[in-house]
Amino acid sequence: GATVDKVGVNFGIFSKNAKTVTLEIYENFYDKKPMATFLLDSNINKTGDVWHIYIEGVKAGSYYGYRLDGRSEERRV
Repeated sequence: GATVDKVGVNFGIFSKNAKTVTLEIYENFYDKKPMATFLLDSNINKTGDVWHIYIEGVKAGSYYGYRLDGRSEERRV
């Protein structure tokens, strides 16, 4: 999720299997290219299975998405 304060936004996402996580910030919902991209460092931006980053200057109402790379397990029901 995302937690907004007066200075920026703290982003966080849980992933047990991600090897890399990239956060992309978009100006508009339908933009095809992000206005900013952040490759998270597992040594700095990861606590347990939660990837996180605080970005100053991002405001409420901004659009964001994640790209995760890692092992995927197939689930059958």
